[in-house]
Amino acid sequence: MRKYTLEELNYDYLWRQCLIQPKTNVEDVIDRLIAIQAQDKEPPYTALYSRVKDFQVSDLLNLLEEKKVVKATSFRGTVQMMRRSDYLHYQPIIQEKFVQTLVKKLGQEKTTEFLTNARQEIKGKGPLTGPQLREMISSSEYPINPEYLRYPLTQIRVPRKDGAIHSINDYWLTIEEHVGESISMEVEKESFVLRYLKAYGPTTVADIHAFVGVTTLKETFHELLENGMITACTDDKNRKLFMADELKQANTKIPEIILGASLDHLTLGLKDKRKIVHKDAMIDLWELSAHPVILVNGWICGHWFIHKDNSIEVKWFVNVTSDVKERALAEVEKYFIWRKGDF
Repeated sequence: MRKYTLEELNYDYLWRQCLIQPKTNVEDVIDRLIAIQAQDKEPPYTALYSRVKDFQVSDLLNLLEEKKVVKATSFRGTVQMMRRSDYLHYQPIIQEKFVQTLVKKLGQEKTTEFLTNARQEIKGKGPLTGPQLREMISSSEYPINPEYLRYPLTQIRVPRKDGAIHSINDYWLTIEEHVGESISMEVEKESFVLRYLKAYGPTTVADIHAFVGVTTLKETFHELLENGMITACTDDKNRKLFMADELKQANTKIPEIILGASLDHLTLGLKDKRKIVHKDAMIDLWELSAHPVILVNGWICGHWFIHKDNSIEVKWFVNVTSDVKERALAEVEKYFIWRKGDF
């Protein structure tokens, strides 16, 4: 079984994340990453800024308005932007967990009755605000947290405009009403694992479970391994990793400074973040993901902020030279100029 160094895994991961050679098409990036986290309005655009050559805000807005990309509560119980086809095919992996939660609370018969009645209740009501949806569901005879129903009812967040971009105060509408299609009746775990490994691998099973928010994919890994569709390798700590294709060789230089978004799947896509976080970084892993990050020569070394008064701040949790600090600040200022007027 081949053993890879952290440096080899780091380069390969950056390449898979479209951060060494940005793509020219937004939909291609979303397809590669499977989803982009989007409960806050700016991070999806920041994530694409570093991954798409000459990216413009309108590139993503057009995909949302054309319904090629949808916005919905999905992985980890958080809001994601996904290609419509991926939502339709992979949402059952998430739904499975939440339907089981309802069955535990109500029993199978009452769960079926409850979901049937809930779907009928919201059908044809048009886009609903969050409070309207909660009130409608809460009026049911069953004491169910409305948040549980956004999965089995396949509620899509239909963006409404707030200035130049979409507001985070979305409307809610079923996927059937939004795009005229229903989610797949099959749980396509094998396809999903392969897609995940091509964007985030090599990884452990724990990594994909952290990404998805469910713990039902271990058996799928072993089936794919037995069938020769994936292979295994080890890292510097001899942990067993799974991979769907060969590692990318370091033929292209890593950009010295890369800006990452807050809540980016660059960090949230993994449980073990050692292949992307600088070895000297001493920081809480949630705090790491909660703020926009700065990568220096491929490793996360700090956070950057644009405050409400438009002041810029960079916080380092690794010692870097004054020259690197200047160049990093220049990159944040460049981003500030790019996003000015849109946010």
